[in-house]
Amino acid sequence: MTVLSVPLSQNKYRRRGYNQVDLVASSVAQKLGLPYQPDTLRRIKDTQSQVGLSPEARKHNVQEAFVAENGKLQGVSILLVDDLYTTGATLSACTQALMLADAGKIFALTIARADHSNLVFNT
Repeated sequence: MTVLSVPLSQNKYRRRGYNQVDLVASSVAQKLGLPYQPDTLRRIKDTQSQVGLSPEARKHNVQEAFVAENGKLQGVSILLVDDLYTTGATLSACTQALMLADAGKIFALTIARADHSNLVFNT
């Protein structure tokens, strides 16, 4: 099993200077004694922020936004780390890219989950 993190867009990374999920994922990998491959899953589409988008708009926003490096993940089980689970659109898009790279089993770990009862989505 190897640990991956959900990558930020290059623009957001340049503005922020770091990916907070990388920090968490590398710590998780170290604690579990698993390899961490931060560059194996990449964001190839600079998407808009998911904040305020409807579940359907979120799904469309991140569709085909990620690619996984072929050859490195064939048959390998993945622990995919993200900071926040809201609708699952981002994790689903990442999982799709990992499946296209013939990854083995894919598990997700998030730091927090949004409370959907108070969410207001823009249409």
